[in-house]
Amino acid sequence: MMQGQGLRVIAAVAVLVLVEGMALAQRASSEAPSDLAATVLGMLEAYERSVQSVRWDQDEYSTPTTNTAGGSLASLPTWVHLQRSSRYASGTREWFMRASKSSYDPPDAGVLQPKLVHVEMLFVGDGAYRVTLSPTSNRGMLTNSDVYSSGGANIWRLLGRFAEPADPMRAPTLSWQLARAKERVPLAPTSEEPWPGVLGIGATSQGVVHIEVRVDPACGGMPRVIRMHATQPGLYIYETQVVVEAIRVDGVWVPRVGIHAPMYSQIVENVDSPLTADRVRDFELTRRFEGLPPDIVTPELKKWVDRLQVVSILDRARSLVIGPFSVFEPSAPTFSPQIMVATNIRVNQPMDFDEMFQSLPPDAEMFNGLTAERTNPAGIRASFDRVRSERVP
Repeated sequence: MMQGQGLRVIAAVAVLVLVEGMALAQRASSEAPSDLAATVLGMLEAYERSVQSVRWDQDEYSTPTTNTAGGSLASLPTWVHLQRSSRYASGTREWFMRASKSSYDPPDAGVLQPKLVHVEMLFVGDGAYRVTLSPTSNRGMLTNSDVYSSGGANIWRLLGRFAEPADPMRAPTLSWQLARAKERVPLAPTSEEPWPGVLGIGATSQGVVHIEVRVDPACGGMPRVIRMHATQPGLYIYETQVVVEAIRVDGVWVPRVGIHAPMYSQIVENVDSPLTADRVRDFELTRRFEGLPPDIVTPELKKWVDRLQVVSILDRARSLVIGPFSVFEPSAPTFSPQIMVATNIRVNQPMDFDEMFQSLPPDAEMFNGLTAERTNPAGIRASFDRVRSERVP
């Protein structure tokens, strides 16, 4: 009964927040630019209050990669299905992920057909500790949390809830970070990005990384574009998250199709022609969109892929260029941009650890990395609960 009451309260909050977001959106259309940043933060904070947790399934896709010179890089001429996963994330930092993916074992030099390997993984965590399991081997362990489950394109990241590079699993909300930025610069809507926004100078990573966000008033203040960037001597970091398509679930707008696009800088020999023939070919194959679900290949998706898979000159005198992650490495695959397609989305339906641990088979062989002893899932659960109860909030 209490859980039902809690869900009704959350639903009521979601409706109230949606009304608040619409009111703030109307105010934004008539406000002076100096007030725009505060209005955007208000919309973002209102939206965040409406999303306490999300459950969803997703498929992730990465760009084509070719290697005509042979070696250890497989030739994958279409968009690659990276993995299928079921996930949960909450504002109180509990998270769950069960994923399956097919990967290619690097072949020997000259081998054209790499070995296809199917891998399954299961993760339970709270931002400080995580439990992992390989269903294939029926083995797992308890250890300190890492950032694996925050990587790539996913709903929680598209909403700005992993926006702390140093510790994404325990990151505060995006509005909290932007409110404490060294400076907030309002961003008016543009023809390419028709949503109001704000740039937070030094908003995260102890003032080193800037965060830019544009929110959609028509979607209750949901983030549409999030950028994180930092410039240091000899280093330029740039990362973009884009919600290409949103869907309304349980009264709240959430991403259905999203893009994650990290970029990096590198000094190259020829600043005017920094890519190998294989990487140029990869760009051409990317824009064919083969291997993606046909229903997501919309003009909006094509527009963003065109914008996010480019190479630019940062400093001609130093031969410094910037492009999608690993694109300047001849022997490495290109990992950017990545596309997420979400299904079976459920908003504000909490998942507790009882449910998460039910996914662990009772006879699994587990290693407790905190106590250096072998046990079973029941022993791991007891240790997990103990360290969580002893930890200072």
